[in-house]
Amino acid sequence: MWSRVLYSNARIFLAACILVAVLGQAGCNLSVGQVAPLGWVVSDEPPSAAASIASQRDHDSIEAARVTSPIFRAELARRGRGTEWPFYGLWIEATSRLDFRFVSAVTDGSGFTFALYAARPRISVGPDSPTSLWRIDLDPEGRVIWGELARIFTSPEVEVVQALGDDIDSATTALPWTASNVDDGQLSVFGVRSKAGDAYLAVGFGQRGTTDDRPSKVTFVMLNASGKVLPNCWSFGQPSPTWDAEWHPVDPSAFDLDGLDPADVQTLETYLASIASGPLDG
Repeated sequence: MWSRVLYSNARIFLAACILVAVLGQAGCNLSVGQVAPLGWVVSDEPPSAAASIASQRDHDSIEAARVTSPIFRAELARRGRGTEWPFYGLWIEATSRLDFRFVSAVTDGSGFTFALYAARPRISVGPDSPTSLWRIDLDPEGRVIWGELARIFTSPEVEVVQALGDDIDSATTALPWTASNVDDGQLSVFGVRSKAGDAYLAVGFGQRGTTDDRPSKVTFVMLNASGKVLPNCWSFGQPSPTWDAEWHPVDPSAFDLDGLDPADVQTLETYLASIASGPLDG
């Protein structure tokens, strides 16, 4: 249900973007591309994520196909939109109306990278235009698996939030998790929060003992302005209804695994496990 609501909100949001302002105007306070203290946060923009946004914007089918995983195509086919490959209508529309700025990315212990982008409408009419957050997921080889709208903030002013262990309480008191109530005592948080208090956060649980401090599990959560934890709305692989290229309702089918190489099937299975509910979500 939540993924369907957010997808509908994406359409409404993009329609409203005709009337609102560009990223970078007064009112958008965002720390972008700075070196982060957490070892699992990547300050350099993943090349394939940047190329994916540019190729959707420029309608470059060769580049779009080059930087995306076959899993991306399998997900489009599952939604009844396989004929759009290597494009995706939501991204074609979004890149024509929004300016995207890379925030940072996080990488989990399985090697999957989750890149976050802040976006504001291109057409300027004032400083109170909405800020949205988009997420692009990449496989361990750096290919784009999927990308979509992750959060629409209630305030245009947003900031990066990051904390480790006991410092999490000072970064966001709304999360119900602390280092003391996680089995191995390893907990870290990274994400974006608006001035109003609503946020989209990556919560890292545990570590594999690697030198780069990557958590073994990364779970994404949303907070509303009052601090309530909301379900993550990531729609990849979910059974909730979606829409085909003509915007007819579609009940997604299962993945066509016969259309994927064995290595890609293994990557898909690992990825689905990676984005499943975290250890404290249920």
